[in-house]
Amino acid sequence: MNSINLDRVNKQLVILSSRFPFPPGEEFLETEIKYLCNQFEKVHIIPVNINDYSVDARETPSNTKVFNFTPSPSSLKKTDLMKKLFRDSQGKTWFIKECKYFIPKYTSAMFKVANWIGLAVQIRNQLSKILKDNQYNLSETVFYSYWLGPSATALAMLKEIEPSIKIISRAHGGDLYAYRHSTPYMPAQKQTVRWLDKVFVISQDGSDYLKKSYPEVSEKIAVSRLGTRSAEGKSIASSDGILRVVSCSNMLPVKRLDLIIDTLKKCKQQIYWSHIGDGPLKEELEKKVHQELPSNIQCEFLGRKKNAEVLKYYQTHPIDLFINVSSSEGIPVSIMEAYSYGIPSFATDVGGTKELVDSNNGKLIEKDFDTEELAKEIDHFASLSVDERASYRTAAYEKWKEDFFSETNYSQFAKLLREFEGI
Repeated sequence: MNSINLDRVNKQLVILSSRFPFPPGEEFLETEIKYLCNQFEKVHIIPVNINDYSVDARETPSNTKVFNFTPSPSSLKKTDLMKKLFRDSQGKTWFIKECKYFIPKYTSAMFKVANWIGLAVQIRNQLSKILKDNQYNLSETVFYSYWLGPSATALAMLKEIEPSIKIISRAHGGDLYAYRHSTPYMPAQKQTVRWLDKVFVISQDGSDYLKKSYPEVSEKIAVSRLGTRSAEGKSIASSDGILRVVSCSNMLPVKRLDLIIDTLKKCKQQIYWSHIGDGPLKEELEKKVHQELPSNIQCEFLGRKKNAEVLKYYQTHPIDLFINVSSSEGIPVSIMEAYSYGIPSFATDVGGTKELVDSNNGKLIEKDFDTEELAKEIDHFASLSVDERASYRTAAYEKWKEDFFSETNYSQFAKLLREFEGI
């Protein structure tokens, strides 16, 4: 094993988050930050999409410092962003260069592109000021955008000006896959990836997608999986002949909770479905449940819960199956968490879900599945013997432990960043 040259390791990390450490969202970074802070002497966090700093921030390790962007770039009107964009020589150059990628095929993306690069210009400006005011030693600093969004573009623009800085970004799902958007175009992605030193994608599917999109820079693209903490216990199986099914997500169209209802109403077995999460479709879904579910199907909507409360629920309630029928995913952390408690999953084959779910620990469902067929599969699962269902539970836990354990994944990632030399 090669020894580490301590004179060359990075001592400071600058993270561009969306809102973290302010809630809600980015719960995964809440876990990851502890490992990053173990490797770096100083960790500076800059949330770029927060307007109200009076919200109680989540606790972070003692060697972190949070910087505020005032005003937040996301709080600016789009017209103001565009004015600032076209007054900025670098921003204007980036926009003009981007035009050849989306015109004429995606002309409707023009305002989206202008807004994106305008945000990046504002983030770059405010980040430059922080760097100047705090006299950063760039040779010992890594800049890390948690999303492959305007923050990553801002870092790319900064590197164009100052090539010596070391910049990396994660890429998840909505910030990665163009096809997930109504206009299937991701602004400035090609230019951003070109300037980044490294892009760490959370799934193999995402990595393959990005490499196929930009084969000329494929050496910059790597997989670095997210992970969840070790469970404090295991969920127990039902013992009363009722199949207890859980789903956990926001109540949004992409989650297709209506299809869970359409499936369950065709099931013959006794089933109790619990959904954790809230959102704009709640009233519509409650009405559908009341009107359509037969007497053999019981349902409860548990509302939004903090992550710790979700995990406590898994630990203290019998759960037999987790279900996710999203039309799009990066790689679902909700399933990782379920697996850490030994709960098998049925989930749609979208994004990186197939890297989690297989026939040993659940069932991978076609994206455009037939609800009648899925109902039969759920009924079949409900009819399995205690030992057969136990084998699924064991396989789910082992899959989590092997590939999605936070201690392993985040420790490796943090150490890599500390020793990162850039390009």
